[in-house]
Amino acid sequence: MTRLALIHGWGFDASFWRSFRLPGVETVTVDLGFQGAPFLPNFRPDDIAVGHSLGFLWALRHGPWRAAISINGFPRFVAGCDFPFGVARR
Repeated sequence: MTRLALIHGWGFDASFWRSFRLPGVETVTVDLGFQGAPFLPNFRPDDIAVGHSLGFLWALRHGPWRAAISINGFPRFVAGCDFPFGVARR
Protein backbone atom coordinates (compact mmCIF):
# COMPACT_ATOMS: atom_id res chain seq x y z
CA MET A 1 0.00 0.00 0.00
CA THR A 2 1.28 3.44 -0.93
CA ARG A 3 1.91 5.85 1.93
CA LEU A 4 3.04 9.45 2.16
CA ALA A 5 6.46 10.23 3.62
CA LEU A 6 6.14 13.74 5.10
CA ILE A 7 9.43 15.66 5.23
CA HIS A 8 9.63 19.09 6.91
CA GLY A 9 11.71 22.04 5.75
CA TRP A 10 14.76 23.85 7.11
CA GLY A 11 14.44 25.06 10.68
CA PHE A 12 11.37 22.95 11.43
CA ASP A 13 10.85 19.51 12.94
CA ALA A 14 8.34 16.72 12.39
CA SER A 15 5.66 18.63 14.35
CA PHE A 16 5.27 20.75 11.20
CA TRP A 17 2.96 17.99 9.93
CA ARG A 18 0.96 17.55 13.17
CA SER A 19 -2.31 18.90 11.76
CA PHE A 20 -1.92 17.35 8.29
CA ARG A 21 -4.52 14.61 7.87
CA LEU A 22 -5.87 12.74 4.87
CA PRO A 23 -8.45 10.19 6.00
CA GLY A 24 -7.61 6.70 4.84
CA VAL A 25 -4.07 7.61 3.78
CA GLU A 26 -1.13 6.07 5.62
CA THR A 27 1.64 8.52 6.48
CA VAL A 28 5.10 8.39 8.01
CA THR A 29 6.80 11.54 9.30
CA VAL A 30 10.50 12.22 8.87
CA ASP A 31 12.47 14.39 11.31
CA LEU A 32 15.69 15.77 9.84
CA GLY A 33 17.06 16.64 13.27
CA PHE A 34 17.27 20.43 13.18
CA GLN A 35 15.75 20.70 16.66
CA GLY A 36 16.43 17.31 18.20
CA ALA A 37 17.26 13.76 17.28
CA PRO A 38 16.60 12.86 13.65
CA PHE A 39 14.11 10.16 12.76
CA LEU A 40 14.47 8.52 9.37
CA PRO A 41 12.02 5.65 8.99
CA ASN A 42 12.50 2.76 6.62
CA PHE A 43 11.18 3.89 3.28
CA ARG A 44 9.40 1.68 0.80
CA PRO A 45 9.74 1.91 -2.99
CA ASP A 46 6.06 2.80 -3.35
CA ASP A 47 6.19 5.71 -0.85
CA ILE A 48 5.27 9.15 -2.13
CA ALA A 49 7.53 11.88 -0.74
CA VAL A 50 5.85 15.12 0.33
CA GLY A 51 8.56 17.65 1.04
CA HIS A 52 8.15 21.12 2.47
CA SER A 53 10.82 23.56 1.25
CA LEU A 54 14.25 22.02 1.93
CA GLY A 55 12.51 18.76 2.79
CA PHE A 56 11.68 18.38 -0.90
CA LEU A 57 15.34 18.73 -1.87
CA TRP A 58 16.21 16.16 0.80
CA ALA A 59 13.59 13.83 -0.68
CA LEU A 60 15.03 14.18 -4.18
CA ARG A 61 18.45 13.17 -2.87
CA HIS A 62 17.21 10.23 -0.77
CA GLY A 63 14.72 8.40 -3.03
CA PRO A 64 13.68 6.28 -4.78
CA TRP A 65 10.05 7.27 -4.49
CA ARG A 66 6.95 6.38 -6.43
CA ALA A 67 6.41 10.14 -6.78
CA ALA A 68 7.48 13.38 -5.09
CA ILE A 69 5.37 16.41 -4.20
CA SER A 70 6.80 19.83 -3.33
CA ILE A 71 5.14 22.27 -0.93
CA ASN A 72 6.68 25.77 -0.96
CA GLY A 73 9.53 24.54 -3.11
CA PHE A 74 11.95 26.95 -4.70
CA PRO A 75 14.58 26.78 -7.45
CA ARG A 76 17.31 28.31 -5.31
CA PHE A 77 17.62 29.62 -1.72
CA VAL A 78 20.42 32.22 -1.74
CA ALA A 79 20.27 35.28 -4.01
CA GLY A 80 22.92 35.76 -6.68
CA CYS A 81 23.57 37.73 -9.86
CA ASP A 82 21.40 35.32 -11.82
CA PHE A 83 18.76 34.89 -9.04
CA PRO A 84 17.84 38.15 -7.27
CA PHE A 85 14.76 36.65 -5.55
CA GLY A 86 16.61 34.56 -2.96
CA VAL A 87 17.70 35.23 0.60
CA ALA A 88 20.65 37.63 0.96
CA ARG A 89 24.08 36.10 1.57
CA ARG A 90 25.36 36.38 5.10
